[in-house]
Amino acid sequence: MLCPCAQRIQIVDEAIKGIVGQAHGSPLPPVGGKVELPHAGHAAAAAALAKEAATKASGNDEGDGEESDESEDDQQEYMFAVPLVDYAAPSEETADVKKVYALVDRLSYLDWGLRTEDEVGHGKKRSAALMSSAQLSWGGCVVHDGAMWGEAAHGAGNTGPKTARTSEGYGEATVSTAEKLIRVLSRLTTYVPAMGGWAGLWNLDGDATFLDIGSGYGKVVFHAKLNTGCRCAVGIECVAKRTEIADQAKQGLYCELDRQKLSDDLLKGVAFFAEDACSYESLDYSHVYIFDRVFSQVTLAALAKVLQRSSFYVMISTRKPHVWWGVGLSKIQPVAKTRLKTTGKEGMTAFIYINKDYIPGVM
Repeated sequence: MLCPCAQRIQIVDEAIKGIVGQAHGSPLPPVGGKVELPHAGHAAAAAALAKEAATKASGNDEGDGEESDESEDDQQEYMFAVPLVDYAAPSEETADVKKVYALVDRLSYLDWGLRTEDEVGHGKKRSAALMSSAQLSWGGCVVHDGAMWGEAAHGAGNTGPKTARTSEGYGEATVSTAEKLIRVLSRLTTYVPAMGGWAGLWNLDGDATFLDIGSGYGKVVFHAKLNTGCRCAVGIECVAKRTEIADQAKQGLYCELDRQKLSDDLLKGVAFFAEDACSYESLDYSHVYIFDRVFSQVTLAALAKVLQRSSFYVMISTRKPHVWWGVGLSKIQPVAKTRLKTTGKEGMTAFIYINKDYIPGVM
């Protein structure tokens, strides 16, 4: 039985077929503007929250004696209801997407132990000395220290934690997960009730720009470009060898994909950068996807500063709202969530955030 606050929007054959339960989150519009929210149930919830606010304003707020859990605390800060979008339709990837995943698998051996000092194309060759180093132990994962990316220049160096720590065993989003996520993003204003009628760059389509932070071998970058034809699809990855393999895959695809499609700029705008995303002044793409499951608190805090200066419209992250708000990324609001699965057979929830600076009708 579903929890009363666990609303699911069921999508079948690219159409909403059912909405079950009540959504978690606040229906109140943001301060300084008005956003019309389509759920009929919002009126009662809004009235309850308005009553609560009035009680506090009168000084008679004695509380109910019960402690609120984390989700309830978050709820008070939400601008919108946050339903779970369940893309239930079978997602059959295109032949081109399947070729991409097959090619990357051949080049990488699905080797998530590959590090900067390893040789490309020969699997992992870990140094015994490095493996025994205490510096490579973090949160149950083996990590590298990011020294080649000039961590000292980012205020860490030898005096504190690194911002480019990276897991060597977390895997990546499965092809099915990526397919469903990209389909949802391509019609976001149709599937997410709070965004009904919004125009502009909210949907991942031919006018959008896509960025994958922690792009690994580039599968999701290729997938987004092939499925949506977005103006550009870019990956930033702090492990150089993974970026090198992504570039090798891009070159290989010119031999495997349809010549006519390639002539029509099928891969135009696909690029990979072996850099620390935290070193950027801003990341100005319409859609930012962050596979941040294993990002350290230091990395999140450094990245939050960059994103706070950035002009994105939509951000996808596995971190909860209070985590991002806590490290300074205050401009985001969740509007939906969805499920992700990794090649490491791990399931997780991804939040779909919007940049509240661009909410229609809000100054």
